[in-house]
Amino acid sequence: MKIENPDVKIVMDNISDFFKSKNYQSAISALTLAIELEPNYAEAYNKRATFYFMMGDYENSMRDIEATLYLEPRHFGALDGLSRILISYKNYDGALKVYQEMKKLMPNDLSVDMKIEKVGKTISVKTNYKLKNIKSDFSMLYVVHLNGKV
Repeated sequence: MKIENPDVKIVMDNISDFFKSKNYQSAISALTLAIELEPNYAEAYNKRATFYFMMGDYENSMRDIEATLYLEPRHFGALDGLSRILISYKNYDGALKVYQEMKKLMPNDLSVDMKIEKVGKTISVKTNYKLKNIKSDFSMLYVVHLNGKV
């Protein structure tokens, strides 16, 4: 989408300055103004989601990611941000599904392959750990049962 509003263009042109100065709250305020002026501009929501994420405000970041994806369902950056938040909440299965969707959008992107592999390994390690504990618990119960203590 081409930016028609000159004030929104100024905000978007200055995003890198907000990143460099780490003035995240000012960035959020400026992007909020941009969104009020151009409510259908997906990139403004996406950038604000990024600043919320950098401040650790995952709830507001998720809201803006939802808005971004509503306006632009194939927004690669928003999908990546979504997966990062899911990982921070230890929702690895959800993150893996998002990465798999990203792979459909960008089948030749090697960075997505690496992310899928990394999250897949995390899921595998967690699954193996749980299975090991279940086996250990079961073995203990079995031994207790054999000794007549159940």
